[in-house]
Amino acid sequence: MVNNSIKLDMSYKNDSFLNQFPAIIGILSVLSYPIFSSIWKMEPIGISEYVELLVVFSLLFLFLLILSGRVALIRGLFSLYVTLVMPVFCVLASFAIVEVLSASEYGMALIILHVAYALIWFFTRSYILNLSLFNQINRAVLSLLPLGYGLIFWAWVFGTYDLLQPKFWSAWVMVPAIVFLVLFCLWAVDLWQRRSRPGYQWVIYLLMVLILTGLVYRPELFVDRWHYNYFMAPLNDVIHGKVLFVNTTSQYGVGVIYALALAFWGLHLPIGYEGLSFVIAILFILQYLLLAYMLWKISGDLILGVAGVLVMVYFNYLTVFWPSMLRTPAQSPLRYGLPYLLLGMAFINTKYSKRYFRVLELVFLSIASVWSLETFLYAVLSLNAFYFVNDLLFAPQFQVGLKAFGKRLMVQAGIIAISWSLLFIFTHVISRQPLNTRMYFDYFQSYTTIPYDGGSIAPHIFRTGVVMFVYLFSIFAVLFDRLRQKNFLSTAMSSMLVGMSAAGILQYVYYFIFYIDYHLALLCVPLIFVLALWVAAIRRSSSMSSLFRANVITVLFFSLIVCMISTVPSFYDKFSKSLLYESMQKQGVVLTSPYYNSPSNKTVENLVHLIQNYAGSEQQIALFAAPEDQVEALFLTGKTDLLGMSDPGMSAISLVYSEYILREAKTMAGQPIYIFYDTAKEALMPLQQEAYRALVGAASYKVIDKRKNIVVLKKVN
Repeated sequence: MVNNSIKLDMSYKNDSFLNQFPAIIGILSVLSYPIFSSIWKMEPIGISEYVELLVVFSLLFLFLLILSGRVALIRGLFSLYVTLVMPVFCVLASFAIVEVLSASEYGMALIILHVAYALIWFFTRSYILNLSLFNQINRAVLSLLPLGYGLIFWAWVFGTYDLLQPKFWSAWVMVPAIVFLVLFCLWAVDLWQRRSRPGYQWVIYLLMVLILTGLVYRPELFVDRWHYNYFMAPLNDVIHGKVLFVNTTSQYGVGVIYALALAFWGLHLPIGYEGLSFVIAILFILQYLLLAYMLWKISGDLILGVAGVLVMVYFNYLTVFWPSMLRTPAQSPLRYGLPYLLLGMAFINTKYSKRYFRVLELVFLSIASVWSLETFLYAVLSLNAFYFVNDLLFAPQFQVGLKAFGKRLMVQAGIIAISWSLLFIFTHVISRQPLNTRMYFDYFQSYTTIPYDGGSIAPHIFRTGVVMFVYLFSIFAVLFDRLRQKNFLSTAMSSMLVGMSAAGILQYVYYFIFYIDYHLALLCVPLIFVLALWVAAIRRSSSMSSLFRANVITVLFFSLIVCMISTVPSFYDKFSKSLLYESMQKQGVVLTSPYYNSPSNKTVENLVHLIQNYAGSEQQIALFAAPEDQVEALFLTGKTDLLGMSDPGMSAISLVYSEYILREAKTMAGQPIYIFYDTAKEALMPLQQEAYRALVGAASYKVIDKRKNIVVLKKVN
């Protein structure tokens, strides 16, 4: 072992890059501070961001070098770095985050630390790597390293949320007690099911179905008109005969609207906000059950699957920044459900190898391809990341795996082409007009130029950086495991780690441009899924030291505790509105019916009254009202907008669709008998005002009725 280290060191003696590696680390640790500041065009960044940048860069750089084949030499570099630098670095970083050290003091200490490391490596690398005492210390430090990284994260959480405030004192007692109680119950159930027949596992799963339903379903269905209208307006148009991207629009895709129309038709739901909230709640329940099943079957541990999904529900559903996850359909399974479903189908397909599973997977892929652009990208990239590992890395021969993976990609390309061809044919048959894809893709063009004041991401960059590191680490670890033939991970676990990490990275990149704390809950699903798989792998590994495994589990457990404590203030408000909580109260549960709709305000009530009186038999009407009121009034009366402006706000975002509306207004000028108009100040958007002027330009209209600020204009013959 000693001789190998010396020989390897000498064999790479002339490799200037690798011999200068410690110096490179030291220089980059110094330069990263001003470089990062200049990139973001702001004052010197805070310590949290600097620590994160150094940690993520250094470790990923080490992984890249390991994958390059310099394993033995890098082991020596890494051993020295871990033993001498990382313990001090973890302490310094923790002190800096909680502001015991200033930025300048931390930077100077970091420079001295890395210079010392470079000098020690240059003068004593051959000697120190041969010391048996050093090797013993190194193994101990490596086993304790998870605690060091945990210390950095805990310091950041405490520094950000100040968890020692009096308002958190009760949480320090309540949260650990609840966690230990849940773990004890899961342990007892696990012990019981292991001593029972295997069929009892499904009894536990069905019990989890009831618990998840109680936690996720909200008797008082939450509604947010502004977010819901992006779906309600095109849904109402489609149900009443219009065709997407011909005479109506949707910024969230094509297939998702047609699927919602089928769901409302199949459930006999009237078009309304409560109906959409009901559908989203059911989809959330199904998504969590799917994820629990996947965790159970991949890890081989039902209790781990249950625990993992309960953690997902807590962070992804019950402690979100906004009032409810039912508030935003765009962040619900309507966008992310299909990628998770396809990953689940890929796992089932590889596990059972049945023809009908393969066909079903291709059917879901074809649906995802026309669902929406974001969903399609999430689905196809994460699915093929899964199969890249399954087909290529675990193939008996590289050529065989490459051929199988290439064939799979060709089949997928054919299915996607057929799906889009069918969509174009369907659109042309129904509307006698071609599908105008520019109406859809223009939304992405518009959002690149629209300024978004979403707040600062800087205070939360450390947490999101950790998220990215978990995903990248998982991908690199699977690649290293397969390239080195370590067989530490099974085929299913390796494939799912990479597939789910790819899905998580795509979500992270998409939402990084926004206020990340607002969307952080979305990142929790793939993150917790990946971490749960690592827990399963570490628990079952006999090649790892028991001390290392214990430290990893301890860090994850305590990190879970402190994160739960930091989110307690937002937890009770959501939980108190859940079906599970209300069913335990004496007054009982009052369920909001998704089959009943009523106007949400007086203006909508006036609009509905006037529309029914003057245009009761008309299918399309000319309506100009406040955007949210206009959408609601249309679906409550079963009408569509004459100009295709069912949601003025969404219509105005796309320049292509705005031009279409103005052309329709000029074409229809003087034709409508009645026009319903909101006279309230600043009620109408500029697009509505311009369309109204074009519509009334070819005829005279007079006011014949009025209720508050809503007037009815009739064409004068």
